Amino acid sequence: MGWTTDDGTHEGWAGKLFADGWVASSYVNHGFEASWAPDGSFQWEQRTWRPSEAVVGWVPACECSWRGEAVTRAGTPEAAAAAGPGARTAYSKDGWLPEDLEEELIYPQWEAHVAPLDLAAAVSRAHREHVRAGQVLDEAVAAMRAAGASWGDVGRATGMTRQSANERWARRVAV
Repeated sequence: MGWTTDDGTHEGWAGKLFADGWVASSYVNHGFEASWAPDGSFQWEQRTWRPSEAVVGWVPACECSWRGEAVTRAGTPEAAAAAGPGARTAYSKDGWLPEDLEEELIYPQWEAHVAPLDLAAAVSRAHREHVRAGQVLDEAVAAMRAAGASWGDVGRATGMTRQSANERWARRVAV
């Protein structure tokens, strides 16, 4: 399971973590393919197959090389329970982090990582809409003036004085 930002620029997942710091995102032949180096870089040529027993934990990961705080894999369910509430420890027989723990411990970190990017995308969209709205307004004022409306009429339609309307659009609108 993975997550992608609305604009598709970031993809995140719960990476399977190995003792040497490598991270796997792919399941292959009853094991995992570790292709993400400890520095977060994707290393296709150096990828190695690892058995599920070699997973030592899980880490929030993003294709931009970001890594979050790891969750440690406990050897038994009892060891995971003994770690206590709030511990970043989980048990898994097969190397997969249980989905409820992925949603609780991994996804919120990735979501926090991409939150500023989502906000920047929202600002960018709003800016484009603002520019386009200004163009539509200029065209509407031009049409109003071409139809014989006064600057007083334009001012009333736009919530400003006749003088303010004239100052804003007189140079941009040819009559």
